[in-house]
Order: sequence, then structure tokens, then C-alpha cells
Amino acid sequence: MELGLQMLSLRNRLRRPPATPTARRSVSFAKARRIGLFVASDSEATWQQFGKIRDQLLKMGKEVTSLAYLSEIPNDPALYKTKFFTNKDISLLGQIKSEEVTHFMAADFDYLYCLTTDVSPLYESILGQSQARCRVGRFSPELEHNLELMVDLKDGESLATLWEKMLRLTQAIQNNDA
Repeated sequence: MELGLQMLSLRNRLRRPPATPTARRSVSFAKARRIGLFVASDSEATWQQFGKIRDQLLKMGKEVTSLAYLSEIPNDPALYKTKFFTNKDISLLGQIKSEEVTHFMAADFDYLYCLTTDVSPLYESILGQSQARCRVGRFSPELEHNLELMVDLKDGESLATLWEKMLRLTQAIQNNDA
């Protein structure tokens, strides 16, 4: 693991809860308007699936904002149709220095979906600082305090399977529509 990610992992463990924690409460998926998508992959298959997920949400009338973590700047960033950041945006001290990430974490999403099948200190940091009302992702003991809803994903199951489970779970939520 790079030094910057090691330092980020340490920062996550030492981070104190904010004095005024974010109000976390889910609204029914039908009433949800603002959706955040976080993805981290350089895989072509992942990006094809990500495009399908984004398009599906747009067809449902949702306002979708997405952020991607890529290992390096792509040759044609416009193809990704998302804001992104790379290793160059993480300092040696583990600070994420990206306006895109800062804005994404500050956004008041009704739902934030973490579309990753693995765990990283980077995802933990972004999810932990997110102002989203309800954060949804793959079950992992490391992310328990950073997700309100978690789905189980068996080894070898795909991003498409993760998305189907997350969508089914959030579509079942019909309470707390204050």
C-alpha cells in the first residue's frame, strides 16, 4: 500500500466523530431525488456496468452525481461521464487534495451508493466524511460505522449483483419520509 494510503488509514482510525454529526435518515427510494455514486476501478467491465447503473437511475428521474477513483488520469476523461481523482490527489500525509472529492463529500445525497467490491482506507474516508443521508455499500466490518445499509456479496460476485442487491434493498424503504 502506498504511503499516502497508509497515512489515510491511520487518519481514519484517529478521526473523531464530528461535534455535530450528520443527520442520517433514509427517505423512501420513490421520493429520493439526489443520488451519489462512488466507484473505484480501471476495469472496462466495471465502467460499462457503471454506465448502465447511472442510466437506470436517470431514467427513474433521479439526479445523479458520481465520483470515481482511478489509478491514473484517463486518456479521454469525457468518456467516463463522471468527476474523478487519482493517486496524485492524495498527499504523503494521507490528505485528499481534490475539489471534486470535497464537493462530493459535502453533497446532501438522499442515497450514496459505494459501487466497489473491495475495501480501502480511501473509500472509508470518503464514506465517513460524506453528508449523505443514507450510505449504502458492500458489507465489510471495516465499513460498519460508515454505512447505514450494507449488502452481502459473496466472493466472485460482480458489480451488477452488488447493484441489484443495493437497489432492491433501498427500493423496499418506505418510511421516515418526514
